[in-house]
Amino acid sequence: MYPIHEPQVECIGKGKAHKKFEFGTKVDFVTSSRSNWIVGAEAYPGNPHDGQTSKILGFEPEMAICGLGYRGNNYEGECNIQVVNYFRKRVSWSLCRWWNRRSTIEPVIGHCKSEHRMDRNQLRGKLGDELNVIFAAAGFNFRKFWEYRLPGWAGKFLDPWNHAATFSRIEPMKDFAKILTAYRPLILNYFRAKKQFNNGIAEGLNRKINLTVRNIACFQIDERLKW
Repeated sequence: MYPIHEPQVECIGKGKAHKKFEFGTKVDFVTSSRSNWIVGAEAYPGNPHDGQTSKILGFEPEMAICGLGYRGNNYEGECNIQVVNYFRKRVSWSLCRWWNRRSTIEPVIGHCKSEHRMDRNQLRGKLGDELNVIFAAAGFNFRKFWEYRLPGWAGKFLDPWNHAATFSRIEPMKDFAKILTAYRPLILNYFRAKKQFNNGIAEGLNRKINLTVRNIACFQIDERLKW
């Protein structure tokens, strides 16, 4: 069953016993080999072959480790395409270590689906599919910002990210970058305090006050707030 309001949705074969098909748009992710940074993310409408989605980066890496879906790709370039298969005893030990790193992209995709709203896209059209992938990848990378311990390293991450988002062509990213730039000293104070203090208690108290005001608005009783 295909939705009428989203005619670009395709039926994608998963090839798995518990989930044979999936409805949506095919997405391609490229992550770094060591630290799992998402360096490329793009949506491909039309359900193309996996081997035709390898031109996602603006540069050619030295080596790319891909899954079995990239068998038979027509790539021609200087990048060494390594298709991971089940015959790992035939390759060297050092190359087999890089092959084992390929499985680390699976939890990255899982986190983007469950924590960054890529499982169900709320944006409309093909442009919405492309933007949703970019937002999910940016959100996943930005979560690494909170893993820093020193404010200096956190600032080195935050400043280039704000610069790239400010000069992008995505208006929501520009607005978010402006907010981060305005509150940059306060954000870095969280790392100066060694992550021991945050404004979660104050925000929760403010939320309860707003709910109390909303509940007693029809009674016009202000004495309950004088405590």
